[in-house]
Amino acid sequence: MASENEPDFPGFSRDATVEAVRSFYHLVTSFHIPREALKEPPKEGWPKLTREFLAPLKKTDTVYDLLAHLPYLNWDWARDGLEIDYEMCAVDYVGSGAQKTLERGKRGNMIDPDPDMALLPPSVVSLACTPGHRNGYWLLLDTETGLITWYFNQGYTDMNYWAQRRMFPDSPGEYWNMSAVGIKQEDRWRGQSTWPVVEYFELLKEQYRKLEIVRYSSFAPQESKPSADIMMKVPIRSTKVYCHIFEDEEVDPDVESLREIYRDHGWPEKDFESQRETCMAAIDDYAEDNL
Repeated sequence: MASENEPDFPGFSRDATVEAVRSFYHLVTSFHIPREALKEPPKEGWPKLTREFLAPLKKTDTVYDLLAHLPYLNWDWARDGLEIDYEMCAVDYVGSGAQKTLERGKRGNMIDPDPDMALLPPSVVSLACTPGHRNGYWLLLDTETGLITWYFNQGYTDMNYWAQRRMFPDSPGEYWNMSAVGIKQEDRWRGQSTWPVVEYFELLKEQYRKLEIVRYSSFAPQESKPSADIMMKVPIRSTKVYCHIFEDEEVDPDVESLREIYRDHGWPEKDFESQRETCMAAIDDYAEDNL
């Protein structure tokens, strides 16, 4: 039972978290990420992601067990990762970049934020990180509480408010703000916007369905160049997304045009599936000419 100064946390379930992530990944691989980018684990879990292999992360056994059973989006498909939300890419723990980092006995900045900015306890794991390791957002899941934090690595309070308002536009205060608990300086990342993990992914899926998130780039791969991170050539593709959900703010005309392309091809109804490739081609054409 929670104390007087501590909220009653929802609790963590590995299976519920895996299903929440899987359901969300199925949606984004219908919307803007190629289906072949989705990687499903064997029933018994990813054989490479053992406790010993993941030891450089310095996490708990609960985290290791979760990572071994999650589906992933193939980071190697695009050099800077696959965007699943604004300035946020899914971490691929079975991808070549993460694997080589862990084989060297390191964490790497595609796995955890800079410890000077966010000192994560062993129970907290990154499910998403900033694209290309620039400024942006991380998804930090606490397996003790069942809460996921949308962490902005510069910590700006206006961006934190934007996150709150995005997820709860009708009631911006209806979120878990850990700063109310009385946190230490090294735990200041907990003061950013936080939700129960399953609820978070359901909210995010709804934003995709309403086209509050749209693909904002061309898929067409540019010239391949070597990647310093994984020492191999990968296509410079982009899955950049753009968010616009506030009715009192002016809509970018390009965003509205992209929404119309999706609607014209049946999104979010079932008949979109049969028109998906045509839709993606139309977005490619629009992006190359206008973005």
